[in-house]
Amino acid sequence: MIGNQRRDKEHGIRSMHFITNMIPLRLTILMASSFPEVDDIQAKINNVNETYVNYMKQIAFGKYSGSAEDIVAEMQAALKQAGIEDVTAELQAQFDALYK
Repeated sequence: MIGNQRRDKEHGIRSMHFITNMIPLRLTILMASSFPEVDDIQAKINNVNETYVNYMKQIAFGKYSGSAEDIVAEMQAALKQAGIEDVTAELQAQFDALYK
């Protein structure tokens, strides 16, 4: 029975290895066909990313004062100030132009 369990486990590992190797290939193909132009909004993307990372560290480790609702509302306001609405609008416009 142990031999069958080992063989099943090895087969499962090989299957997962195949699947995980295929995911980047599919993403690469998708991204190559529809990769957005971000040069004009890169600074805002960087600001949004930095803001998101800073708040998520606080949220993930419970390092905030007040309620969870308070920190999420604060994060949403900070993301808005960092330019998330401009980034979203620009990316949406590019995807709309590409797929319509």
